Amino acid sequence: MKQEQKYSRIGIVLGLIILGSLSRLIPHWPNFTALGAIALFGGAGFQSKYFSGLLTLGILLLTDVFFGFYSGMWVTYLAFLMISILGTFVKKDSTLSVLTHSLSASLLFFVFTNFASWLTIPIYPKNVSGLLLAYTEGIPFAMNFTLGTLFYSLLIFGIYQLSIRKLQLAT
Repeated sequence: MKQEQKYSRIGIVLGLIILGSLSRLIPHWPNFTALGAIALFGGAGFQSKYFSGLLTLGILLLTDVFFGFYSGMWVTYLAFLMISILGTFVKKDSTLSVLTHSLSASLLFFVFTNFASWLTIPIYPKNVSGLLLAYTEGIPFAMNFTLGTLFYSLLIFGIYQLSIRKLQLAT
């Protein structure tokens, strides 16, 4: 049984890497990817919280090789690490918990990354109007991030729960 569990874990990790990478590499709406959901699932599902953060960062790094690296990418990476930590509070067997934490992850990502954009991008005046502009311009991306995180969270956590039920029925 231990060997089967090891292969199951490897399969989950490989599946998440493939899903996360493809969701960034194939044409998609801006910010509609599986990364928020993978960070949440990693925080909720893996015993090692370091591994859950490294999994998401690894997918980002792997796909950023194709997109190119940019000066503010550390902010995005840090935001996903925070989402991974948020994932430790998700109850994997509760759809409500998955949904509320997906929404919380989206809000966290929006607030954190747009604040950093305001601080670092010269076109935004460093006053309240500039901050509001940075948040206003980020709304379409936030909507897509939210929809992507909700969709992929329901998919990933749903498949996980179905797999658990199937294993319970088999024993």
